[in-house]
Amino acid sequence: MKRVICIGITLEHDLLRIATRLADRPGEEILFQTFASDAHGCAALAQALKRWETPLRLAVAAASAAAITLAIGLADTPRREVMLVSPAVAAQPADLARYASRAL
Repeated sequence: MKRVICIGITLEHDLLRIATRLADRPGEEILFQTFASDAHGCAALAQALKRWETPLRLAVAAASAAAITLAIGLADTPRREVMLVSPAVAAQPADLARYASRAL
C-alpha cells in the first residue's frame, strides 16, 4: 500500500507556504517549502506535486479568493484530495498538514 502524503498550504502576501508530512507519522513534518504566489510559483508548485507518485491530501487555508482559486486548480488530478479549511481552524502550513492527516 502506498503512503498518503498530507500537505498544508497557505497563501500569504507574495508567498505560498507549504508543509508536507506522511499521514502515518503524525508528529513529524518532513518538508517545508515556499513558492512565489505568482503564476510561475503556482506552476512550480503544481509541478512539484506531480512528482509525488502517491496519493496526496492537500489542506488549503481558505483565507482569500486567490487561495480558493489555487485549491480548485490543484484538485483536478487523480489520487488527490483537496480540502478548503477555515483559517480559524488551521492557519499555519504545519497545522493544515496535520488537519489533512486527521481527516483520513
